[in-house]
Amino acid sequence: MNKYRRYLLLPITVAILATASLYYILSAADQPIHNATLINRCPRIRPDYNNTVIPPNIAPLNFLVNEPGRRYYVRIYSDQGKDINVHSKKASIVIPIKPWKELLQDN
Repeated sequence: MNKYRRYLLLPITVAILATASLYYILSAADQPIHNATLINRCPRIRPDYNNTVIPPNIAPLNFLVNEPGRRYYVRIYSDQGKDINVHSKKASIVIPIKPWKELLQDN
């Protein structure tokens, strides 16, 4: 394989791998949740926001789930507004800012 073809093959390979990785990440987030374990208690999270009143002008309250698992699903909701659904393979949960602000505004 000559030098030109080698340099052309590298960007194409990188583009294919990046596209495949992005597809895998996006498709995994949309998969239904199977075999989830439901518990009759508040989850262990850090910092512990249970029973906390949230002011209307606060940044998203990101947190770490202190529960064993391979994938995490968090649903944030209230009486008014659209639910926020966060899927993560890591225990650290990062809440998207725009839906967070909309939920606070609606409530």
